[in-house]
Amino acid sequence: MPGYTANATFGMLKQMSIKITVLKTNGQKGTYEQVTLALALEAVKKLNPRTLFTRGSLIIGNGNPFSLLNPSHISSIEVDTGLPLLNILPPGVTTAIQVSDKTAFMVELDKRWPQWRRMEQAGPGSPLEALVHLELVGGWEEYVSVTGTVPDRKTEQKVVETLLDLPIICVKRTGNGYNYINPSNIIRARIYHSNRTPFRPERVLPLDPQEI
Repeated sequence: MPGYTANATFGMLKQMSIKITVLKTNGQKGTYEQVTLALALEAVKKLNPRTLFTRGSLIIGNGNPFSLLNPSHISSIEVDTGLPLLNILPPGVTTAIQVSDKTAFMVELDKRWPQWRRMEQAGPGSPLEALVHLELVGGWEEYVSVTGTVPDRKTEQKVVETLLDLPIICVKRTGNGYNYINPSNIIRARIYHSNRTPFRPERVLPLDPQEI
């Protein structure tokens, strides 16, 4: 069927291309795309998560014009591609997957939050689930579903206390690719989790939130 062949070819080409959307702290965004496989592979190779927001200017372009972006004014970079990307996760985290929107996040939260609150205390090595709402500078928001294992208490406290000091937070997109989030531009990370063991990092202020 010609239509099927055309659709399949288009899908394959899309998998071999790359499209990035830069969400900036001023509430604006910029979109960049490359459909030539060799250049798309070059772009993927240069998207090193460990240095993406710490290496100085982010330069994007393929001749004339090109753009220099200040990483300190980037909230996140959405990378849509079927090509392999690097992924960095904090200790104890197995997956960090994007939830499509606030409505889907609230459905999951309404279903899982009461279950988590009734669970018995779990020690190191036990399964861990979490739902995370990130508020970013520029009015952007990110909703994330996390799975992993409960680390020892010292590691757990360190992970949480230094989360916003990480060079990057990588979130698997609902389609292809990753959202690369700049922790320096996270205003708030609200974390709902299944670990019932009293969670008291050294610097925590022991106050209950008035809103969910």
